[in-house]
Amino acid sequence: MDALQSEKRYTYSDYASWNTEVRYELIDGISYVMESPSVSHQRISGNLFFQLYGFLRDKPCEVFAAPIDVCLNALGDDDDDVVQPDILIVCDRANIPVPVKEIAL
Repeated sequence: MDALQSEKRYTYSDYASWNTEVRYELIDGISYVMESPSVSHQRISGNLFFQLYGFLRDKPCEVFAAPIDVCLNALGDDDDDVVQPDILIVCDRANIPVPVKEIAL
């Protein structure tokens, strides 16, 4: 990951307003461009997701695949640490925010 040339500090509110196809993560408010994963990385990540999905199918936890934003400090719009893990498991449904624009499937 490469940091943006500016050392300006950003929050999740800033990050959420960016209209770009480029993926970023924020670490201590500094924006880092995420490089595209390799084919090998995608195979491994996909296989792990598939295995975890099957294992968790009848359990209270849910597995998600990237890209999905995770605010590490639970500060909402003021959070300055936002990452996009390859795979995320959430066991407390209260921690899964549903955007207003999301359509129920």
